[in-house]
Amino acid sequence: MVFIRPRHAEMGKWLKAHYDLSAVDGFVLPKFTLSSL
Repeated sequence: MVFIRPRHAEMGKWLKAHYDLSAVDGFVLPKFTLSSL
C-alpha cells in the first residue's frame, strides 16, 4: 500500500493536479493544530 502525506493542503492539491496518482492508495492528513484549522 502506498500513502502520501503532503506537508500542507496546498501541496496535496498541487500533487493531485500535476501527477497521475492511480498507484497511490490514499493520502494521510498533514500535521495540524487547532489554530491551523
